[in-house]
Amino acid sequence: MYLRTQEGKIINPVSGENADRPYSTRQTCGKCHDYNMITKGYHFQQGWDRIRDDFDKEMPWVLSDGMMGKQ
Repeated sequence: MYLRTQEGKIINPVSGENADRPYSTRQTCGKCHDYNMITKGYHFQQGWDRIRDDFDKEMPWVLSDGMMGKQ
């Protein structure tokens, strides 16, 4: 199993092949798993689906209960 780019090309950091390219969850995980189901999960979203400017009035830099917007 390899990490893959958006175009489906193999990322191999040992040989340097596409090592400067971001990996694609769709191309990497979607080969074996239901990509549409994965992208709805909490760990995939990390709070993006709950982000609000007024999420935490005591700590205004916190935008959701996920990792997004936290320091």
